[in-house]
This record gives sequence, structure tokens and C-alpha cells, in this order.
Amino acid sequence: MALQTSGAISLNDIHVEVGGTSGTNCSLNDSDIRSLISRGANTQQSLLEYYGQSNEIPLTSAGNVNGQAQRKQISASSFISSGGTLSIPSNMWVWSDDRTVAALTVDIPCTIINNGKIIGKGGQGGSGLRVKNLPHPTTSAYNAGYGIVNLGTGSDGGPAINVTSSGVTIINKSGAYIAGGGGGGGAGGVEPMNTAAGGGGGAGGAEGGYRVGPGSFTDGQGSGWPNYTTNGPQYSQFGIYGTGNGNGPSLGYGGELNQRGWYVSVSNSPNYGTWSKSYTHGYAGGPGGPASGEDQASMSGQGGGRILPGSRLNSPNYGSSATTSYGGAGGEAGGNGNSAGGYGGSSGGGGGWGAAGGRGYRGAFTSVQCQGGNAGAAITGTSRTLSNSGTIYGGT
Repeated sequence: MALQTSGAISLNDIHVEVGGTSGTNCSLNDSDIRSLISRGANTQQSLLEYYGQSNEIPLTSAGNVNGQAQRKQISASSFISSGGTLSIPSNMWVWSDDRTVAALTVDIPCTIINNGKIIGKGGQGGSGLRVKNLPHPTTSAYNAGYGIVNLGTGSDGGPAINVTSSGVTIINKSGAYIAGGGGGGGAGGVEPMNTAAGGGGGAGGAEGGYRVGPGSFTDGQGSGWPNYTTNGPQYSQFGIYGTGNGNGPSLGYGGELNQRGWYVSVSNSPNYGTWSKSYTHGYAGGPGGPASGEDQASMSGQGGGRILPGSRLNSPNYGSSATTSYGGAGGEAGGNGNSAGGYGGSSGGGGGWGAAGGRGYRGAFTSVQCQGGNAGAAITGTSRTLSNSGTIYGGT
């Protein structure tokens, strides 16, 4: 908070502004005090020169993403000195694209004033045979055992802020957000497990889980036309490659800042197999969906969005009798998958901001169901002082 612009001003006022303790010894020659007016050591000064000065350093943008001012995976020490104050403007997003790395790491004693949005990364939706928190499996892993714990489980959401220093104060202002990523939804399947629907991606831009089915195990490739293995519009725009009849990949991708999750839609006009992004997936958590019958291809989980606070999105049913498994809104867990009758069931929806993913249903032959990923924390790490008049999703 800036010093007064008129009236009485004291050395103690200035000392407090730079993070000192009121009533303790200080002098105008202290480096943290004279830095307010950019003075060197042992130079002549007047208290009047300190009118209106502030120890707050506003965070500047590193360029826009989807039209939003932003900084990605930053540390406080990169912008301020120990004892300083970092202010995040109301139009600024501080975000992470890695669920194991916080959007903001507070690694020095300081004050953080948040007027913007600080968000963690969401957890991936569970795939039929993907072990929790590990990458999606290769096709060769398809025939792994059915009873292994954590197969098909959604990944955990990531933290928004990680505090690694003592002496930290965080002030979340009215209208501001601190939001942990949502947990990924668990996969749903048919036993014996040769068919599985992917779980929804968690809020915070997580991708949905891969579908599994005979001849349809999805490994991140689509089929372009002609052969776009190394170049061409499909590869350059989407970073996805393949050959064949022009079909796109059956995956749900996470949204960018202030954007819903998306998938690749394919049109045959004006050119055969033309791809485009269709932003119809999760606002926050991405929905899961029902598994198809045995020996049939299922659907992948929908991608999670990065819209705050986001709203619930129901799963498409596609004629199945499985209970729909919605993607959660801010602070709302993803919907649980349930039995579709017989040996199959639906996958879980991705958790909303700071909320867990929904459980997927693996079938009647196993008691080991596919759990949703845990919620990402809003603030984690060492002890700190928190003042909140805004919105926080996730543990503090």
C-alpha cells in the first residue's frame, strides 16, 4: 500500500512500507528504505521525498494467451526482493501447465497481493489402463492385469500457490481467484476390460482420458489426408500426425486461458478431411461418458477448461443407460460413473476448480473401481498468513 501523499510522514511509516516491523530500529540509509526513491548509500534525503512511494511491484505480462495477460509458473524472487510486495493486476492470469509445479512459488519472505487469477493445472482423466499420475500407456500395455490398484484412476490436480519460505503474507482481494486444479475423472469400462471410456479432464486445462476398444486404442494420433507425418496444415496447427482417411483423433484437449476444452472436428468441405477446433468441452471440469458394449469402441473423456468459476457440464449419453457423469464447476467434484447394467459402466467427470474427480465404474467382476484424482490445493507449503475477500477453490 502506497505511503500518504500529504500530511505527517515518519521514518516508521516508511519502514513499515518496505516490510519492516513497526517500532523497530531503522534509518534512511537502510538499503530497503532508500531503494524506494532510488538513492545510493550515504546520500542526502528528505522525508518529503517519500510521499506517495510504494513498495509494491506490479506483475507485468509476458505476452497474451488467448487474449489474456499472463505469466506461467513463476517464482516471487524473480520479480521482488526479500520483504517486498508483489501485486498481481486484475487482468492478469498466473497459471501452470504442469500439475506438479505451482503457478506461483513464493520462495522469499514477502507479501503477495492478488487482484487477478492464480490457477493450478488440472489432472488428466483416467484411461482404461493408465496408472495414476503416469503418462498414458502405450498399446503394448493394453493387456496388463485387470485387478491392479490405480489402473484407470484420474491424476491429481496441481496447486495454484506453493509457499517455500517463512514470513509470507498472501492477500486475495475482492473479485480475485486462487484456484487449485481439478482432479481427473476415473475411467469406466466393461469387464473383461477390452472396452473403456476415458475420464473427464480436471479444471485447469487437463486432457480427458483415452478411450480403449478393439482396434481403437487412442495413442494421440489422428489420421490426416494426405500423409501429414512431418508437415502440412494438420501437423503445423495441431501438432498431431497420422495417415489415412482424414479422421481426427478421438481425444479431449484442455482449454487455454478463459477457454473451454476442445476436440478436433472434421469437415469434408471445402477440402477432404479438414480439421478445426471445436470448443464444446468442459468450462471447468470435463465430463466423462459411458463405455460401449464389449468389443465396441467407447469414447474418450472430455477436456477440462480454464474458465473461472466455470459451470457444470453434463456428459453426452449417446443412448447408453449409464448415468451421466458431469464435469464439475468451481469447487464442485466431478460426477461419479455408475453401472450401465451387466458388466459395464460410465467414467467419472473431471473435478471443478479445487475439487476431486469423479469415480469411474469398471464393471461387476472387480471391486477395484477407477477412482478420481485428488483436488489440487489453492495454497500449499510452509506456514503463511492469508487474508481473503475474494474466491478460493481448494485447500489452504
